[in-house]
Formats: sequence, structure tokens, C-alpha cells
Amino acid sequence: MDPWNTPEIRHRLDLALNSHHQCTGRDLIPDLPPVGTDERYGFLWSMPRVLVSHGTEQDPVFWYGNRAALELWELDWDTFTRTPSRYTAEAPLRDERAHLLDRVTRTGFIDDYSGIRISSTGKRFRIRQAVVWNLRDERGVSAGQAASFTDWEPLPMKTAAILGASADPSKFGHKAVLAYARQGWKVWPVNPKEPQIAGHPAFRDLASLPGRPDVISAYLPPPVLLALLPAIAAKGCDELWLNPGTDSLEVVAEAERLGLPIIRACSIVGLGLSPSQLGS
Repeated sequence: MDPWNTPEIRHRLDLALNSHHQCTGRDLIPDLPPVGTDERYGFLWSMPRVLVSHGTEQDPVFWYGNRAALELWELDWDTFTRTPSRYTAEAPLRDERAHLLDRVTRTGFIDDYSGIRISSTGKRFRIRQAVVWNLRDERGVSAGQAASFTDWEPLPMKTAAILGASADPSKFGHKAVLAYARQGWKVWPVNPKEPQIAGHPAFRDLASLPGRPDVISAYLPPPVLLALLPAIAAKGCDELWLNPGTDSLEVVAEAERLGLPIIRACSIVGLGLSPSQLGS
């Protein structure tokens, strides 16, 4: 028996669809085959509309994703149904997602949600006009939440320039290259002495980069970084991550004077990873 077609999953899917009707006053899928039929659950599994649901754990975990969802997030059934649902969003956007779910908890449902999500390989996509609703069992007890949507689009790959990128696998300037690449970013290591780092072509300086990076993550001694701040301001970025050890008072003061969008934190952790996951 397919894992998405067990009696328990069938029961929970019926509960999710009934909850949708109770919350919204309409059927999620009009003219769905009757309860208990193979056609009903086969249709839910194979339809082009994404359908996902998580439970009531403290860190809610998916218990269902149909084939469209698994393809979009690039996961198999077993992995998807062990995944906390918060990991479907990029780390910086997880607070926004949490606020969304709180809103659904209070209001019962929303049917106009748009937001950015990320696949297991780091591919980013924007979903539009998603309906998200609360699940209630036969006794009216909370049973989790579900979401469904038909409209999504892939987003361009983000770029990250790593100042102080290192060929030494033990250095954080190397781990950052691996971290951004693992999360699906285009990585531009900046190092005047290395032709490539971790398989990515390296650049001598900021002026050599092929474009404006979305993010610059710095792993340089404060005096060196201080001297580079005007060049960073000239190149531009959406975020300048001052990793631990780089954010001296002088660096922070000058960066603020130049109007740079600084974040004083570990950029690897900001991606939702731990440096210990990235080699020696």
C-alpha cells in the first residue's frame, strides 16, 4: 500500500477537507469522488494543486504532502513527513511564516496568502493566493493546519559575496561558501590569492564581481574590513553580515555612517545551518 493511501492518512485527509468546508463555507475541490473510494485519495495525491498539512506538535511536522508538493519541495514522502513545516521557508522568513500561522489560528483561515518558500536544494519560489486553514477533529479539537495552492513561480537565484573566503576547510570563510551553496545561492568567493574555492571561481576584489550581490558576508580582520567599507558601499548589497570577530566598534560606526545595511551575526546560522555541519 502506498504510504499516502493508508486508512489513517485517508481519515486525516477527510478531516482536512471537512475542516476547510467548515472554515470557508465551500469545498476545496468541487465534485471530489466520495469518501472511502480509491478515486478520491488518488485524485488528491495526483492533482496539480499543492496540498500539505502539519500536525499539532510543538514544532509542527508535516503528515501529508501530495505529489505536487513533494516535487515542488524536492523531497520524497518519508523525508517530507519527517520535516518540521517551518523548514519550508528560508531562515530569515520564518518569523513572517509564524505570524501567518498565528493569524490563521485566530481567524480560522485565510485565502489570500502570498510568500516565498524554498526547496530542499535551495530553489526559491513564490506562492500566491494560498488558502491556509485550521483543522478540527470530530470533537472540535485542534488537529493542525493545512494549506493548498495552485499558483507559484520560481525566483531568481540569490547571490552572496564572501569577503575573506578561504580555501582552508577549517576556516569559517570556507564554511560560508559551502553554506550559501548548500542553500541554493550563487556564491562569489572574494580572495586575491585563490583561483577557486570549494569549486566556485574566486574573484580578486569586489570590483571584479560580475554584478551587485544580494548579500556580502565578511570574514576579515576589522582593520582590513574597515578599509574596504567604501568599496562595499560603492558595490552595494541588501545585507552586509558582520560575522563574529569582524564587528569592531570602528567598523560598525563607519558602516552605519555609510548607510550600509549591517547584520551583526553569523551568516551561516542565519541560513539555518550550523558551522559544525560543514566539515572540519
